[in-house]
Amino acid sequence: MTSQRATLQYALLALLFAATCVFQYQAVSYFTYLIAHAEDVAIDPVTFSSDSNRIQLVLNPKMDAHPGDEVLDVNGRPLTGKAVWGDIMAAAKPGDPLRLKLRSPSGQERQITVRLNQRYSDAYRHAGQLLTTFFGILIPISCVLLGFWVAAVRPRDALAWLLLFLLLSFTQILGTPVLRWQGWIRCFGTFYNSAMNQSWPVWMVLFGLYFPERFPAGKWRKATTLLGWVVVAPLSLAAVIGTWVSVRSVVSYQSVEAIVRVSERFDTLETVLTYIALVTFLAALVVKYFLAISRDAKRRLRIVYLGSFI
Repeated sequence: MTSQRATLQYALLALLFAATCVFQYQAVSYFTYLIAHAEDVAIDPVTFSSDSNRIQLVLNPKMDAHPGDEVLDVNGRPLTGKAVWGDIMAAAKPGDPLRLKLRSPSGQERQITVRLNQRYSDAYRHAGQLLTTFFGILIPISCVLLGFWVAAVRPRDALAWLLLFLLLSFTQILGTPVLRWQGWIRCFGTFYNSAMNQSWPVWMVLFGLYFPERFPAGKWRKATTLLGWVVVAPLSLAAVIGTWVSVRSVVSYQSVEAIVRVSERFDTLETVLTYIALVTFLAALVVKYFLAISRDAKRRLRIVYLGSFI
């Protein structure tokens, strides 16, 4: 029975490793091209909010657009989903004109044209390339290798799997420009990126509560168990819904419009719970250090402190 369980866990680990390798190969290929050919890569002039066509931030100061404006079409193509924007930006070059049809919150429509800027300005190009190398390539690869090595060595240890998912989620906190990928890999990349990006608070609070061992029986365990349910359950639900919305909105904003409107009402609650998860992670590890009896538990906690600091 033990060997069968280990076989199943190794099979699941192999599938997850294969999926991660596919994603990271595509991500590293993109970031490598970006580093080598920064002058050929245009930066998005805006960011969008909540998987919709509404502008969240205007990144190009010369652009006559405002947060809250809706982008109706781009270069004559209706902006029906994120794939349309991704296709246009993947083919665009710095200096190319981008024609947008906008609708303001008051309902007024207008046409604007903006010229795209390159990904890194000349003054900060080397700094941008260095940061991309570190956060886009080195950190993700290190997290993947460490996480899968721990899980492979201890396949029956739930904490090893928890650490694996925590490290994988860290690789996507800053995001990856998956919308510029093509074909099926874009949908797969959106799913992987969104699932990992939105689930990191869940893995973080669970790791804080269960590593290197649970709190001693009594008031500490009761309180942290209750806290875990209060934080983990809604954040897990939000991660599942958010991932589904992200994947669906690649093709169609309209198909997720209703659920986006509902989920936006809980954005503040989700933000508060995310901060609680982060504080719980840090506080739990500190408290456990003083409650820990074994030297091995304290040694493992010190390693986590060092890793968190780095």
